[in-house]
Amino acid sequence: MNILDRLVDLRTSTTGCGLVALADLSSGIVLCSSAAIKLPQERLDSIANTAKNVFNMPSPAWPKPQKRLDSMSLEEVIALNSSNTQIFLRARALPYEVLCCIVSFEVDMASFAGRTRMLFGDLMRIK
Repeated sequence: MNILDRLVDLRTSTTGCGLVALADLSSGIVLCSSAAIKLPQERLDSIANTAKNVFNMPSPAWPKPQKRLDSMSLEEVIALNSSNTQIFLRARALPYEVLCCIVSFEVDMASFAGRTRMLFGDLMRIK
């Protein structure tokens, strides 16, 4: 499976997942994505910009729990707003690439977060 197929698979296999995207923080754009509804490029760029902002905030504002996936050190931010949950995941070794997900509150976050970590690890090994 290619990268887009993997994003589509994660989104479509998770009821309540509206978006799974791979973004480049250095350019501020989404490289590829799978969305439940068509999103304009401006909205995708806004999501990439949000990811960039949360990873650039000082640690007290956004705690960054460290996870280990094989030898890859991951940083993960989960943000709640009034309408959904946003998940941002990046590898310390590749700090400009981030996996962005938007899910409804009904999604089992423990299960989904584990699946996003596995997917992100696989994607980083593909590169």
